Amino acid sequence: MSPKPTTPSPYTKAFIKAQVERIKAERRLILEEIATDAEQIKELERSGDESAAIDEVAVTLAEKEIGHTLVEAAMVTLEHIDLALKNVDEETYGWDPKNQVWIREERLGALPWATEEIMNAQVDETGDVTPPSI
Repeated sequence: MSPKPTTPSPYTKAFIKAQVERIKAERRLILEEIATDAEQIKELERSGDESAAIDEVAVTLAEKEIGHTLVEAAMVTLEHIDLALKNVDEETYGWDPKNQVWIREERLGALPWATEEIMNAQVDETGDVTPPSI
């Protein structure tokens, strides 16, 4: 079980409402992409011509593999989005249980379904983030 926040959420209701709208819009787009990619994969599978040249078959297989990879990546993003929406309902949106801190608004603004704060990063006056050196 993840550690729960020890301090109240630093975000305003307006900020969270705007984030929920962005997250839901992105969720709709990803679902559309998944449906489109899945249909394209099915079309590639249906168009398999046994008399096709070897190089055409190789291209078709590569396209199917890329399609599967894109769908898998979209599904992972969808899981993060659904977790963010669940966290909104549980009033823990923006909480990083690993580092036990609230994620900066700027980070959530860039990636509304972020689950971890970038620790020890340097943020300059323009808002650009320089990751910590390894």
